[in-house]
Amino acid sequence: MIPHSTKYFLFLFSLIIFSSASAQLPITIEVKLDTGAIRIGEQTTYHIKIRYEKKRIYHIAWPVLKDSLCKGIEIIKTKNFVDTTISNYNKEDYITTKDYVITSFDEGNYLIPSFKFILNNDSNQFIETNPLPLRVRTVDVDTTADIKDIKPPYHEPLNFEDFVTYIWIAVGIAVAAIIFYFFRRYMKHKREMDE
Repeated sequence: MIPHSTKYFLFLFSLIIFSSASAQLPITIEVKLDTGAIRIGEQTTYHIKIRYEKKRIYHIAWPVLKDSLCKGIEIIKTKNFVDTTISNYNKEDYITTKDYVITSFDEGNYLIPSFKFILNNDSNQFIETNPLPLRVRTVDVDTTADIKDIKPPYHEPLNFEDFVTYIWIAVGIAVAAIIFYFFRRYMKHKREMDE
């Protein structure tokens, strides 16, 4: 037989556990990289995907990421938000995704930090991403090979599109010359008629 105080403690404990579980907002966040290892200067995409129930979450404040995710990892391009709606039985889930094209110019192992998303304009309600590792490798150089000269610029063969502008200029000059010729001839003829 369980003592009365233990029953009371178990009841309170289960009440706290179930109430906190039901108080959690229905939201999930997923982050991933196209690849976890790049060479210096190569690009990869950092994907953020948030899935939530619109009835209970009406606003998500995204972190402002301007030019870098962290020291050493630069943002090359930020793609627009993509919003999708999925209907499941009696509820609608929304999926918001945003992609960042990133790169690094320094060799090393980086840890993209977690980012905090504020929910419903309440700083006590938030969700965070998981940190992600990114390895940046240097370009392999063969030090045993001979040093080679820098290659000269590659000249592309000319085609018709390269000459279109010049053709139009030549046609314009020819038309202007013809108009000038006939105008002078007309003026000369008019002077002769007046005399």
